[in-house]
Amino acid sequence: MEAICVRGCPWRIYGSLMQNETTFIIKTFVDEHKCCRSMKNRQATVEWLVNYYMKSFRRNPDWEVKHMALCIPLPRAKCYRVRTTALERLHGSVEEHYALLGPYLAELRKAKKLATLTTEYGFLHVNFIHVNFIHLL
Repeated sequence: MEAICVRGCPWRIYGSLMQNETTFIIKTFVDEHKCCRSMKNRQATVEWLVNYYMKSFRRNPDWEVKHMALCIPLPRAKCYRVRTTALERLHGSVEEHYALLGPYLAELRKAKKLATLTTEYGFLHVNFIHVNFIHLL
């Protein structure tokens, strides 16, 4: 089995299993780098980071993105995706909250049989719906 750094870099390590044994032996090791160190980590996915930082978000939902730092630099956009995903898991998404609005209005109407409830829907932004309860008599 062989591992290399990047194309053009002489660093490499080669090893194999010994015959009739479960021992792995290093046969060749070249410890010379001629490349720049890469600080990217593809294993630090949004899903992994959400699971890693979930305790922090439970303790403080307003936890700032700038505190999200392990030993690797993370792109700011990824940090915001982590925060959005973690808060959706904790509190539910906007769509889930608005799905509860219909049953809530039905219960209000049931509780106040003679009352009229007028609602007004409008769009504040492309993805957000604004609901006004105009009056409840």
